[in-house]
Amino acid sequence: MTTEKFLTELGVDAPGKIICEPVNCGAGLAIETDGGSNEDSYMLVTEGVGAQSFRAFLSALAKTGRKETFHREFNGNIFAEFENGGGIIYTYFTDALGTARIIFDCVSTPLKDFNSSRKETRNDTSLMQFALKYGKMIRHKSCDCGMLYAFRLRDNSLIVIDGGESEQATEEACDEIMERFYDMTKQDKSEKLCISLWICTHNHDDHMDVFVKLLRREHEHLTLERVMFNFPSMPLMKSDYSCTERMKKRIGNLYPDVKYLKPHTGETVEMPGAQIEILTTHEDILPCSYRARFNTPYRGMNESTTVFKVWFDDCTAIFLGDAEETNGEALIALYGKTLLSAEFLQCAHHLINDDKNIYASIKANKLLIPQCRYIGNTHDRDNTSFLTGIFGAENMYYAGDCTYVFNVHDGVKTVELFEQKGYYFDGSEL
Repeated sequence: MTTEKFLTELGVDAPGKIICEPVNCGAGLAIETDGGSNEDSYMLVTEGVGAQSFRAFLSALAKTGRKETFHREFNGNIFAEFENGGGIIYTYFTDALGTARIIFDCVSTPLKDFNSSRKETRNDTSLMQFALKYGKMIRHKSCDCGMLYAFRLRDNSLIVIDGGESEQATEEACDEIMERFYDMTKQDKSEKLCISLWICTHNHDDHMDVFVKLLRREHEHLTLERVMFNFPSMPLMKSDYSCTERMKKRIGNLYPDVKYLKPHTGETVEMPGAQIEILTTHEDILPCSYRARFNTPYRGMNESTTVFKVWFDDCTAIFLGDAEETNGEALIALYGKTLLSAEFLQCAHHLINDDKNIYASIKANKLLIPQCRYIGNTHDRDNTSFLTGIFGAENMYYAGDCTYVFNVHDGVKTVELFEQKGYYFDGSEL
């Protein structure tokens, strides 16, 4: 899409100075090729923008007949969503940088329709860090990455975050995941479990393969209502998208009516007794990361991580996925160095990244580590030592030790521990 076409479709002048041609920010559930897809989102980035000129831009958009369906302001930043035919226009102003981003998103369900208003049936919630099998990276045997988290909400549905590598997708591990889901919801095994939302932080197989296998294997026992991810476009990233294609095809075949959201910075998703706040996406580092290499706008896929915060009862948790320091710079620009805090913080990139700017800017009490203790104390011992100095060893929870389920009831937190199940890869089908 050219700038001229973008502005023609927008129908109003963009605020500030345009600094690049519209950037292809990726598709939704459509299968991409090297040329993109028919669901691609395009973003225009401008600079030299102030709050007053951005508000004038929002007013101009409203005068075109587009209805503003979401508006939020925080730390001087302004976020807004407008209806736009069958899609949305999402736009936001970053005060610290004086920049605006305008996104044509043709695939996302509008937030008001994506939110869940299902009746609450419980007065407590749970957060699970599942014990995947971690070991040395040996293809078709074991791996040193992967993560899987889940919330049980007040309506007794589940939010699932990511999913482990193919080597961790053993039959025994999948059995244990279902066991934990049924235990968290206290449902009879003859009943279907409701996954109200699956969130994928970024496009790497160690963050989706186990979940994708679970959908195939347990389709008769699982419903899937919503999916949320924001992956870069294949033409820009020039990376292997085979795991993503498998995921999209499986969801499309098994759950054709699923609602999809391409999350954008500043959005909030409402769920029963919980709220999800999108803190930053890869769109914040476009049109080009300052660490870019290999003739792409990104240093690598990990830079495309969506970082978000979940509010549940009297608790909060921030998920970093595989975030890098580039993502930390975006967080600091949006929220400063003192405004972000949480009870739980997911350790970025399985202890591999030090991300000192992130850990210096987010205050948290407990660190959830998607890694085993052995790797943490050998290969990644420097980062482990650094984080131990911040959190204390007693507040660091390794997924390789066991499955942790943190329960929250009337502000009181308890924890349950469950033995890890599933060993080296058993050769079973994804």
